[in-house]
Amino acid sequence: MHTGLALLCLDLTQAGWSARTGLDCCIAIGALRDYEAQSERAAQHSAIAARQLRKTRTAQASAAAAVSASILSSLYLGSAALSTPAAALRAHVLLAALNLAASLAARAHVLSFWGPKGKVPLVGAFSDAVERSKAVARRLAVAAAVWGVAGALAALVWVGGR
Repeated sequence: MHTGLALLCLDLTQAGWSARTGLDCCIAIGALRDYEAQSERAAQHSAIAARQLRKTRTAQASAAAAVSASILSSLYLGSAALSTPAAALRAHVLLAALNLAASLAARAHVLSFWGPKGKVPLVGAFSDAVERSKAVARRLAVAAAVWGVAGALAALVWVGGR
């Protein structure tokens, strides 16, 4: 199989996977926004509540940013995957490394906040958002692995001079 075609397949798979992860992000954020007014009122009276609200927002934002970068990068690289000049391969290696790091960092950030949280009785939508956020973290791990494979393949081809 032509390495450009293999990279194209990885890039398109990554774009689809990242889009699905983005959907989970959007659903979780939407569910959490239903509780935002209550959280903001609580934050006015409690430093702990304010800190939790800030951490909620930053955890969701880091996941959304990593997913957005992954989608844009994979689509860009997919458009250049069938040509294998050195510049395209360098771009592939660089963007794969950056997205791998961003995916792992966002995963760690999301899990550091949402990982220890459990379901809250009588608050089903919030519990669903927590579970969906944990699913986003799992999906970010898979995205990082795909970025690692794509980057390694591009690096091998680039170094090998094919």
